[in-house]
Amino acid sequence: MGSKFCNLNVYSGGLAAVEAQCPGLAARAVVPGWITAAGDDETDWGEVRKLAKRLSKEYTVLYTEYFDDDYVDFSVYREGRRAARHVPAEYEGAPRAAGKPRAWAELFGLSPEMEKALRTVFQETSPERSLRLLECVLGCPLWVDGEFLADAQPPEPDCLRDYLAQKAAERKIKNATKLTLLDEQVGDFDYTYPQLRWEDGDRKSIWAVRDGKLRRLFEAELPGRVSAASEGEGEFLLVLNQAIMLPEEDSDGTDYRNHYWAYFLSEDGTLRDTLDLGEEAAALGGFLDRDRIFLDRDCYDLRAHRREWSLEEGLTVIDRDRLLPPRRGQACPALLSPRRGGAGEELPYHLPAGRLGTGHPGASRRLLGQRHPGLWGRAAAEPGPGASLL
Repeated sequence: MGSKFCNLNVYSGGLAAVEAQCPGLAARAVVPGWITAAGDDETDWGEVRKLAKRLSKEYTVLYTEYFDDDYVDFSVYREGRRAARHVPAEYEGAPRAAGKPRAWAELFGLSPEMEKALRTVFQETSPERSLRLLECVLGCPLWVDGEFLADAQPPEPDCLRDYLAQKAAERKIKNATKLTLLDEQVGDFDYTYPQLRWEDGDRKSIWAVRDGKLRRLFEAELPGRVSAASEGEGEFLLVLNQAIMLPEEDSDGTDYRNHYWAYFLSEDGTLRDTLDLGEEAAALGGFLDRDRIFLDRDCYDLRAHRREWSLEEGLTVIDRDRLLPPRRGQACPALLSPRRGGAGEELPYHLPAGRLGTGHPGASRRLLGQRHPGLWGRAAAEPGPGASLL
């Protein structure tokens, strides 16, 4: 349960006059220019609100009611009626009612700086924070009831100062992260990068960002649907899925089959090479350098127009953070050396030379042809010198 209280702050009132008109309430001049009056837990809040209306025939009166840290109502009374109100957040069907800074500034004679601060404060939705901030703007204590009115202190201006600085910093960050529109083009763009725009039939155009603009680089005949696209150094790799119709006697209820091709094009649209990938879609692809690509477990040399090596042909040693196949004739006698301890205890595998890039038991089975449980999940007590352990 949170705090519950209501109080009055009479602007430009005299202590004796307020005490005389507020029987049953404790009153005190906590700060110059204000008289604060509050009751105890037995005080009827409705009666205090009526009292605010009566006092407002002579003074400007701020009535505050705070309930359970969930709801706060600031109502300003002048000439026997409510002249302004601020409710930071809705509560159990009671709507939010944002205050009007200009009206509050006129009622309490606020400076232009404080009126500006009030615009920010009235955007706050936390009841407790709103009360603390409004204390600073008006300069009168609001977090008081009759029990601790005697100990009430003037508001701390640092609370408002720090809050406004924080909000100003947030606005700067928000403005700094706004995206600036550099260029826009109308068209049907695919969800790949570089952007591929579909046109009539197999005729398609390749788009990419150049010098802050979205440029159409070239058009090309690309049969089938583009399922993946990547960009190298002035080159593009496109994986195409062609739907090939099946003869009726070969059909098992499906009238077509998928066939995949890789197309390599230079930035001006020149076709460098094509590669028949068969009926399996390439799960992974990208450029290793300008003349080599890695595509679905295989490395292809674009200059020689041939496959250079494959992960499925044996172990792949990762040297200097680059994928390289074992050199022909290279001896790797202890590349994977299972050892067993006493009582059949299986110890982890050491990789004395190179590192094997894998992160899942299934990868080991595919690469090595058998399961090697010691490659993951356990650490060697003392790996040998120069050994890398996965």
